[in-house]
Amino acid sequence: MNIDPINKAMNTTPSSADTERTLGWKLILESAKVGEKKGEYEKAEMLYERALVMAAHRLGDDNIIVAHILMQFAQFYESQKKHDKASPLHARAREILAAYTLAFMPNT
Repeated sequence: MNIDPINKAMNTTPSSADTERTLGWKLILESAKVGEKKGEYEKAEMLYERALVMAAHRLGDDNIIVAHILMQFAQFYESQKKHDKASPLHARAREILAAYTLAFMPNT
């Protein structure tokens, strides 16, 4: 399996190549990361949630990028010892990744 498209898809930093379809959630996700670094946890939480909802709406609930955002959101909660909030996000990300992996496995 060629992982170059996956690596490209996992780049969540806004760039000049972004389209309207991706730029919105990428900007919000970057703002969430900045808020987290500044210790503005309530604001960051709201922004992570907004980025997740927007990406899922634009790309589909089962998109691998949505899984990537879920993992980042879960790590945000883990860093604050909010394991009860992180656990379902990790679980959903694993479900998406497992389905994605199965879709690309060769038939034996």
